[in-house]
Amino acid sequence: PETLFIIGHVPVPYSGYFSAQGTRYPPDGHSEGSGNHTGAWPADCYYGDFEGIWTDRNVTCTTGNQSRHHNIPKDGKFDQSVVPSDVVLEIGRADFFNMPAFSKNDTLLTKQYLDRIHDWRLGKIKMSKRALIDNNFSGLNLASTGYQNLPCFVGLDSVFDNRDYFTAQKQGSYLWSYGCGAGSYTSCNGIGTTNDFVKAKDSFQNAFTILAGSYFGDFDVANSLLKAPLLAGSLNCFWGGIPKWYVHHMALGENIGFGAKITMNNTTEYFNGQFNGSDRGVFISLMGDPTMTLAPPAPISNLVATSSNGNVKLSWTESEDADFYEVYLLDTSSKMGHIKPIHKKEFQTNQNEFIDDENWSSGKYEYLVCAVRIDTTGAGTYYNRSIFEKVTVDHTNDQLEIAKLNLELYPNPTNGLVHISGLPITDYTVYNTLGEKVKSKTFDNSQNHIEENMSQLKTGIYWIKVGNKEVSFTKALIIE
Repeated sequence: PETLFIIGHVPVPYSGYFSAQGTRYPPDGHSEGSGNHTGAWPADCYYGDFEGIWTDRNVTCTTGNQSRHHNIPKDGKFDQSVVPSDVVLEIGRADFFNMPAFSKNDTLLTKQYLDRIHDWRLGKIKMSKRALIDNNFSGLNLASTGYQNLPCFVGLDSVFDNRDYFTAQKQGSYLWSYGCGAGSYTSCNGIGTTNDFVKAKDSFQNAFTILAGSYFGDFDVANSLLKAPLLAGSLNCFWGGIPKWYVHHMALGENIGFGAKITMNNTTEYFNGQFNGSDRGVFISLMGDPTMTLAPPAPISNLVATSSNGNVKLSWTESEDADFYEVYLLDTSSKMGHIKPIHKKEFQTNQNEFIDDENWSSGKYEYLVCAVRIDTTGAGTYYNRSIFEKVTVDHTNDQLEIAKLNLELYPNPTNGLVHISGLPITDYTVYNTLGEKVKSKTFDNSQNHIEENMSQLKTGIYWIKVGNKEVSFTKALIIE
């Protein structure tokens, strides 16, 4: 997937006419005379929309309770309340500017967060496979985002909705949590405040959390409640319920940004919750790294590659989490450096080496190895892959030239019968001088020697391509 991870105080786009008189009602319900959370809201989705038309010429709305919400023509804030075209990037933001409650500058806070997500990728951080929901809205359906997503990750029997948000996550770890209640920019009734996250720092045991309530979905504010979990110990947080979010794909290996993009683009593909017309709202945003996945296994280490006798041997220190390993040969011809699975093999846990005896050409090669753990969630079973370790090797292999020299085609010229030998053969194809295929054959098993009758071919010169899935050679064939 193509992702955009916004790190640091990158400019926050603003867009929208959220008003009782506007194109959309304020998503949290606070229109004029009821909180005045009106005008333009933060709109990170702008960075991921490459085809939509964003204008700044129509909206005039200055009723917002803060001047940053005021939207007038040509002020740098966009008119659109709804994403004008599908977002194509998976977007997340780690911006800890203006979080003075945590008593450190945003550079140090960012470093701490990046260190934590790195440890998560290395499998150093472990969370209990359970989730909690602290629902303080009895008359609204906001918590349905928690009730529908969280069982996918941990199973229905491991979701608890009778525990206090902070108390429980200080006493033990939870992979996921959900909390909602009447809110402000820095508080959520029944859950807590930004200062509670400050106090809970280093004891708040959570990986992914969802919060819902008034105001704090608008994250570009001092001591934002939506950012606070990331500074207390979480990896990601989002305002879930207005509209409903869908991140259940993580339960089978997807990253959280995939769900963020689906939610940004969703109107009818999934039920959106029908809360104040909030579907496809420009304010939908993800706090934290969009590439985070569910409980990755620890990777391998000390990967070494050596070339000898025409083979490449890989060896490594095992991962404590691996059920098996996968080996890939990197496709260095791709400008994007995509991983091309030329070689891929499963091993038992006690095997920590791989011999590539199919790399026929000399040159510099890059190999990737990852640990794979078979995980079962409430949604099913999937292969959970660690991050890759990469190694480069200068490979020497003269077997290709030897095979070419040993390839025999006789008699040549021939009146029909021809013998071919010298390398494992699984197929051959005969072409005329116009490049047209005139004869071909595939064998169920590789043959070191074949005898074929070509008497049905007309007199002339042909080209015969002989080989297997790894290597093939073409030679001239003359029929008399």
